[in-house]
Amino acid sequence: MSRRGWWAAAAGCLLLATPFAASAQSWSAQVRPRFETRIIDGDADSFTAMRTRVGLEWAFDLPGTLFVQLQDVRRWGTAPGDGSADLFDLHQGWVEFGHRGVSPVWIRAGRQEMNFGTRRLIAAPPWSHVSRSFDAGRAALRVSERTTFDVFFAQIAEERSFSGLWLETSNERMERGAAYALLQNDGASDGRRQTTLGAEALVRFGPARLQLEGALQTTEGVSDGAWFGAVRYTVPLAREGGLVSAGVDALSGAAPDADRRPFDRLYGLAHTYYGYADIFSDLDGSTGGRGLVDWIARGVWPLPDGWSLQLDLHHFRVAEGADLESAHLGNELDLSTRWQNGEGVSVLGGLSLFDDGEGRAELGQPDLGQIFGYLQVDVALQGR
Repeated sequence: MSRRGWWAAAAGCLLLATPFAASAQSWSAQVRPRFETRIIDGDADSFTAMRTRVGLEWAFDLPGTLFVQLQDVRRWGTAPGDGSADLFDLHQGWVEFGHRGVSPVWIRAGRQEMNFGTRRLIAAPPWSHVSRSFDAGRAALRVSERTTFDVFFAQIAEERSFSGLWLETSNERMERGAAYALLQNDGASDGRRQTTLGAEALVRFGPARLQLEGALQTTEGVSDGAWFGAVRYTVPLAREGGLVSAGVDALSGAAPDADRRPFDRLYGLAHTYYGYADIFSDLDGSTGGRGLVDWIARGVWPLPDGWSLQLDLHHFRVAEGADLESAHLGNELDLSTRWQNGEGVSVLGGLSLFDDGEGRAELGQPDLGQIFGYLQVDVALQGR
């Protein structure tokens, strides 16, 4: 749809609200500039980018809600500020009926963000200024007080659709559990269909938490399937908000002679899980399609006056490296600090160091030993 079409759609959403008696209206706004610098072999590439969002929400008596959110994302200095730049977009525009997890049936239709479970496969990435929204219809059935069944269909592109079933539940021991079936139909790739079946669980052991997740993936026309698995064990510290955790994520790849495709992360998070330097945001390109194994240790320490400190250590290896002299892709240290005032204002800063492993050279990857730093200010307000 053209940009003029999106503006027309936004206006249409506003008109649709008029037949209903709006019982409440609210607004939201966000301004989030972030400075980033990346130093490779002494050469620095630095820029500042900013996201601006404005949202309006109407609640009416069905019960239902209409939400429209506009977004502008740009790098400073790349577009004039005289109104001639065409960088606005409709990030979200949806109508929903009921309340998910409360109403027996909940329905939402339109352009919307979607986040499921651990967000490893379906998410609106919080780090990305642009983030991600889906042109989708979604419904949820409240099976019981602790169980919800979701179904959705999203049109990703003219010839690509994405749909799924997601069952989520909990009990006294399991904080969250889910089973899911996801189908991606790509008409641009000879009509290939890709199916992903998986499950996840977050289990309590006293104060500790064990997170487990696994999925199998098949692609039409490919004989061997792909797989993904993750384990994370977390222990809270004495101070509220502090924790230490350790675990591993493994995503299968394909050796050069295998009739197999690497595991497709679909629309999940990369920055959150696979290092803040984003070396592996393009998983296939950075590993030569051989998959990834990421061993991680994390510590989070609360500090006075709303500050916190986080340290992540990553050890990256290829999943399919039997024919390589070394499967080691590199190590990464991520140090970050955050301040929040509890009223919608936060500051995030960090430094990441990535050191190449011997396996990257064997795969013909460039030497990316580098330093990545950033400083972000986020002001998010809302009112009625």
